[in-house]
Amino acid sequence: MPAVIYPGSFGFTGDVTTDNAKTFFGILQSPFLFLKPVALSEPILMIFAVIGLAAAFLFMKRIFWPVFLFIYTYSAIFYLFFRYEHRFTIALFPLLVLMAAYGFEECYKRISNKILRVVFMLILAIPLVLSLRLSYLFYNDDSRVHARQWIEENIPHESKILVYARLTRLSSTKEAIQEQEKIDPGSLRKVDIAEENLASGRSDAFHALNFYSVGNPEFYQNIKKYASSNDYQYLFMEMDNFNRNQKQWDQIWQISENKQELASFGGAPEDYSLFVGQLTGNPFYLLKLKEMGPLIKIYKL
Repeated sequence: MPAVIYPGSFGFTGDVTTDNAKTFFGILQSPFLFLKPVALSEPILMIFAVIGLAAAFLFMKRIFWPVFLFIYTYSAIFYLFFRYEHRFTIALFPLLVLMAAYGFEECYKRISNKILRVVFMLILAIPLVLSLRLSYLFYNDDSRVHARQWIEENIPHESKILVYARLTRLSSTKEAIQEQEKIDPGSLRKVDIAEENLASGRSDAFHALNFYSVGNPEFYQNIKKYASSNDYQYLFMEMDNFNRNQKQWDQIWQISENKQELASFGGAPEDYSLFVGQLTGNPFYLLKLKEMGPLIKIYKL
């Protein structure tokens, strides 16, 4: 029935990997690769979860086998049939937490020295502090949001702005959206089309060319000349080569050469990117990080 009513609802079919080659070794290592990002972002949890599983194998086999087989089977399913994303591990967290708590208890009751017991308990403060720091960084929002707010407060509306940052756009005039459509019709998003229909008479919009989704190579080859001939005044640019196209990024970078830098925001490594959806870097780096999001610079052209 869904296939008849709306075939597009099966959008996940592009993520199915049943046609990809599989190996027995791949199945064996699947839970280790599946949980690797969790180990990197939650090392304390994973260390005690492993200890808990080992203790369960020794002392509570009736608990160990169901938990172990579920974790292994769940991981193998994604290896055999579907692509992997860090968020897919969330179904395993209740079991990992239970095993970690059991592992922690088994370690704690074997410590007889009271001072060492207190020190051991302080280990639990590490994930608490890191979680609070991460929550604080999320609460303070992303560098692209801060850059957008700075533009809205410091640059006159109707100014002509080139915007090149992942998943980032400024409120744009109808003329700017039509300009983008001429460059690459396929680059328009639903929000662009909606804004084009509603933009008439708005006083808070910019002539913003939000071209992070533009795929026309001819546009990038002549982008510096295009910016000059069309009187663009500002460049809002992510300093990471997020499209993994070095030639294209170099062509965009040429626009900013010898231009005045007005503001700079963020600078978090990609290991801490919200877009990637996982924290694979050293979790203690969160204590040094001042702002989430990539390095964004705003130039006056």
